[in-house]
Amino acid sequence: MSSLRSRSAGRRCAPEPLRRRLKSWSEKLGRLDTICDALVETFSRSLCREYSRHFDRILHHNLDKALLSGGGSSPAFGGGSVTFPINIYRAGRATNKNRQ
Repeated sequence: MSSLRSRSAGRRCAPEPLRRRLKSWSEKLGRLDTICDALVETFSRSLCREYSRHFDRILHHNLDKALLSGGGSSPAFGGGSVTFPINIYRAGRATNKNRQ
C-alpha cells in the first residue's frame, strides 16, 4: 500500500492500525480477488515455462483477467451441500508465433 500521506501537510491520512487492517483485509486468502489473482499468476508462469521450453524465450502475452462466478449451496446446521460449483473464466491473449 502506498504511503497514506497528505500532499499539502505531509501528515498521515490514516492511523497505522487502520492501514494495517486495510492491508490484511485486502490480502486475505479465499477472497474472490485473491483467488483470481493467484490463478492468472499461475497460468502466466506456466505459459512462460512453455514459451521458454518451445521457443527458448518468453513471448508476449497478457493473461491478467479472470472472472469468478459464484456457485450455489444449500446450507444446513452442521453441514450442507454444494448444489453447483463456481465457474472461473480466464481472459487475455497469448501468441504461438515466434516472430524475431
